[in-house]
Amino acid sequence: MKSWRGVLLVATGVVAGFLYSNFLLDVMVSQDHDWFAVVSELEVPGSPTAGLLRVTDVVCAVLVLALLPWVRAALPASRWRTAGLWLTAVFALGGIVAAIVPLPCRTDEVCTTAADQWQRWVHDGSSIVSAAALFLGAVAVALAADERQRWVRRAGWLTFWIGGVVGILLFGGFAAIDSSSWQSGIAQRFQIAAMSIWIVCLGVLAASAPVSPSAAPRSSPAARSRP
Repeated sequence: MKSWRGVLLVATGVVAGFLYSNFLLDVMVSQDHDWFAVVSELEVPGSPTAGLLRVTDVVCAVLVLALLPWVRAALPASRWRTAGLWLTAVFALGGIVAAIVPLPCRTDEVCTTAADQWQRWVHDGSSIVSAAALFLGAVAVALAADERQRWVRRAGWLTFWIGGVVGILLFGGFAAIDSSSWQSGIAQRFQIAAMSIWIVCLGVLAASAPVSPSAAPRSSPAARSRP
């Protein structure tokens, strides 16, 4: 029973990670994937695969939320565990908002109404909050892991430094120089891939839970005193 549960949880993480890198679906389905475009621009209403990509964003978020009870059961009780779970939930919910409220169009020059600007602000804001929550959540999970979960610590910190810090510097730097350059498009996809790998790691961590979510230990006074 436990082995099947583990396989299912790992599979959930793998599927969620793949769906987060849903630009790969556009590569497979569309004959002319635009590597220069920011991935959100592929989801603009009217784009060939917009509906598919937005649906997969929501499915990814739901799968991540489904993993959280098992991630909780896999980690020792502490404030860091609580922070990691909440931040990962914010990541998922932010992704849902960004999928429901896509960019109104590809360029600011075309969409200039107040409603268009509000829609762009909501989408960009929720996307930024979602990404930041995942990277900070990875740090919190890494700090919550015990000595037997050293791989979780390494994976969490690598996600933060490589996907978060390096990814943001590359994407932000290239976008500042030329937002339509292929370098900025590739840099963003690199960051998304790093985030996808962390989602897979969450699935593996969830599969390692020794007990069911309902039996996971709650924070004790000793656990609450941990940094």
